[in-house]
Amino acid sequence: MDRGTQQHTNSPSRVALLTVASEAMRAQRAAEAAAFFAAADYADAHLDVLRGGSPSNAVVGDPIGPLGMWVDDEESLAAVPGGDRWLAYGGPGAPLVSEFAVLELITAMGLSQDAGRALVGDAVEVRHRLPLIADRVASGGVQVWRARRIARATRTLTLEGAGFV
Repeated sequence: MDRGTQQHTNSPSRVALLTVASEAMRAQRAAEAAAFFAAADYADAHLDVLRGGSPSNAVVGDPIGPLGMWVDDEESLAAVPGGDRWLAYGGPGAPLVSEFAVLELITAMGLSQDAGRALVGDAVEVRHRLPLIADRVASGGVQVWRARRIARATRTLTLEGAGFV
């Protein structure tokens, strides 16, 4: 009785199987890096302009607040219950990001709130405070899971200190 221990003459060679497995892992890592940078891109498109975000990435809030109240500016909208808030997902020096935008992103990605916020926090941290790590992830030299671990470990560093990582 053959339990898969004997080599069949019509089965693919071991080298071919290893090649397929290796290429599949390479593609998976590339897809993971693409999703990681897509999260960073989406967060960058929803930065807080009033507190240092890029003016080209301005987010226009809904001027109609709860109970039909008209809200004139972003500061008032943020103060209105149920309005969008700007949250810090990265360490010191990282921009604030729209909470609603993060919720939209993690819903589209099919992540839980905790997992999604952690992903956005790590992506913002790597993009804005760890540019050397971001470059290494983009080139394939560092896997995303390592970059995320580094991001969590450096979140309490000053902006200058994070620049050395």
